[in-house]
Amino acid sequence: HMKRITVHNIRTALEDMQHEVLVSDADATGARRALEAMLADVPGIRVPGDVHGNWVLAEASALPAERSAELVAMLLDERLVVKDVSERLAAPHPVLRVAVRTGPENERLAEAIGECLARMSAT
Repeated sequence: HMKRITVHNIRTALEDMQHEVLVSDADATGARRALEAMLADVPGIRVPGDVHGNWVLAEASALPAERSAELVAMLLDERLVVKDVSERLAAPHPVLRVAVRTGPENERLAEAIGECLARMSAT
């Protein structure tokens, strides 16, 4: 079930304090696959396995896990929030959990990750 996003629906959601937006499974899967493909095109990023839901994992395979916090901080400086799950997965490289967003937001995220990795590999 997908609710149309209209000004009226947004206003109603805010007034009623109901912020849930439903997206069909097919749309969610398509958006996740698109983000996975964008991230897989970033040099130094590997997209491990299949994650269900609204999340994608991105492994920075060229960096040691000790540099995870640095990568997360650089992305935060770009006003992008990601979750570092490297320690929880006992990964040898930084692994970021990223939320599936709109196409332009996903493109911005993939570009920023690529730029951050390029700067980190230069140091």
